[in-house]
Amino acid sequence: MYGSGASGARRAQFSWEPGKVWEETQAPWITKWEDLNLERSKALNKNKTRLIALLVCGAILIASEVAAWHFHAALSPESVDVQATVGEKKTHLIRGKIEKGISFAGSLKSAGLSEETTKVIVAVLKEDGNFNFRRCRIGDRFAAGIDDEGAVHRFSYQVNPLTRQNVELSPEGELKAQIVKLETQLATVVLRGSIENSFYESIVSRGELIKLAGNVAKVFEYDIDFALEPRKGDTYRILLDRITYKDAVVDYGHIHAAEYVGEASGTVRAYWFAHEDPEIEAYYNEKGIKLKKFLLRAPLNSMRLTSRFGWRIHPISKRRQFHKGVDYGAPTGTPVWAVADGVVSRAGRAKGYGKLVTIKHRGGISTRYGHLSRISVKRGQKVRQRQMIGRVGSTGYSTGPHLHYELRLKGKPINPRKLKVGTQEVLPKKLMPELEKIIADVDAKWENTAVLDDGSTKEGIFH
Repeated sequence: MYGSGASGARRAQFSWEPGKVWEETQAPWITKWEDLNLERSKALNKNKTRLIALLVCGAILIASEVAAWHFHAALSPESVDVQATVGEKKTHLIRGKIEKGISFAGSLKSAGLSEETTKVIVAVLKEDGNFNFRRCRIGDRFAAGIDDEGAVHRFSYQVNPLTRQNVELSPEGELKAQIVKLETQLATVVLRGSIENSFYESIVSRGELIKLAGNVAKVFEYDIDFALEPRKGDTYRILLDRITYKDAVVDYGHIHAAEYVGEASGTVRAYWFAHEDPEIEAYYNEKGIKLKKFLLRAPLNSMRLTSRFGWRIHPISKRRQFHKGVDYGAPTGTPVWAVADGVVSRAGRAKGYGKLVTIKHRGGISTRYGHLSRISVKRGQKVRQRQMIGRVGSTGYSTGPHLHYELRLKGKPINPRKLKVGTQEVLPKKLMPELEKIIADVDAKWENTAVLDDGSTKEGIFH
């Protein structure tokens, strides 16, 4: 039997029954704090509105902390705050996560586990052979149950939202590794709400995962730029498959249909049309027009606009200067993708732009992506729409991590919101009856499916 040394600090209490799965540590820690930085409320241009944005961000973080407490309590086999007893020994729970630049073993020790305890856990996982230490990701969560003598009784590592790599003490007194799959429930639901500050804030504040906002944004990525266009009072509704574990949201399935009614974007509807031909299978609107277009509305998954197209006071020179593009605030390392098929005409440093990628597209259109921390393409390389070309950074004349995005027509900078290009693809007439049936089914589900409105009382990871 493996043993361990002194356990260290940062302990929390838990309860368990011998022979049962350690449910306390099955909590799907799927939302990482660094991901939350991507989902901050949309920054507004005027100083009088900045305080509102900061208050929104603070509310989201507080809601996240409260939700995490509720979520762990829901997953515990007994909702009581007592120490677990293993025979005559009491155990404590030590939680941690994989740190940047630190190995698996180093992260365990950083969380408060002793050198000996860490060696025991590593040895059991190596002996089992199913755990890949090289695939540990920054932010992955783990927890270890340690008794007062420092012996490890339980260990659980989040492999993905629905899978845990556990190490448990067997009835024979030996530590054994095993993979545990969470038993989840899938239900088709309708989510509907309205915009107060930003689309992301609206989704997260209601108890849903940040991932859902990104999924919806991807559906509408050809029609709506969620950093530029949402306005207070805009409304939305989504018909989707929602995956829960003990009534807490852990993931999402397919989005069957979605509707966004906005002051700037107008009304945009999307209906999923499944088909054996991948060229036909896609989202269409009620008229049978495919949502996919020549240009994406945004080159990254960010809902925070930091500077618009047009005249402004430059943040460094403090002079009035024409801004030839738009700036998206996002953490360093956020993926940046090509908005359309094209050929890379420049990839390297360019004075104030810092690390810059320029892509030529058809119809005299070109795009520029500046201040990158990393460039992932080379000059002359062909790229496809949504192919990653680099990562957000703060190179060149920059006051912080963001992407400077320019759209040019025949060399002249234009406002990305104003350009309408590309022919519309329409569903073949012989297939229109099928789409009409899908729309009729969706319309019925809007009314008859379980609806989760703003302020839903159904508990989720952030509720």
